[in-house]
Amino acid sequence: MDGIDFYRAFADRMADARTKLRALLADVKVRGDRIAAYGAAAKGATLLNYLDLPAGTIDYVVDLNPHKIGKLMPGVSLAIEPVANLAKTRPQYLLLLAWNFGREIIRQQQGFADAGGRFIMPVPEPRIVIDAEDADTRIERPSL
Repeated sequence: MDGIDFYRAFADRMADARTKLRALLADVKVRGDRIAAYGAAAKGATLLNYLDLPAGTIDYVVDLNPHKIGKLMPGVSLAIEPVANLAKTRPQYLLLLAWNFGREIIRQQQGFADAGGRFIMPVPEPRIVIDAEDADTRIERPSL
């Protein structure tokens, strides 16, 4: 981590992940499916802003924190709604913005999955998962 090459490689990996995640989300939208996002944390806002998605790609964001409900995600102005709205609006996909809690969120949202909902894990490789066991977010680190 003490040389510029490490950071160039990191930037290349992030650009590749961005391209792949944008493509995955675009494919979902082309099919006419709806996407909500879970987790109104700073890293989720950073990801959404970095993705620079077309308007309407993500319908809204849900969060458990009552102090965030009714607010907007910084930079992308997506509404933050209560988690209960997932059962009401029934999006087909849930983008996990709090990917480090992926297994926990998926277990918590078993009803969403039982109703046919799918989860999108953005890192380390963008992918669609159907259960908590598929939600492993461990990343192999380059040797230093």
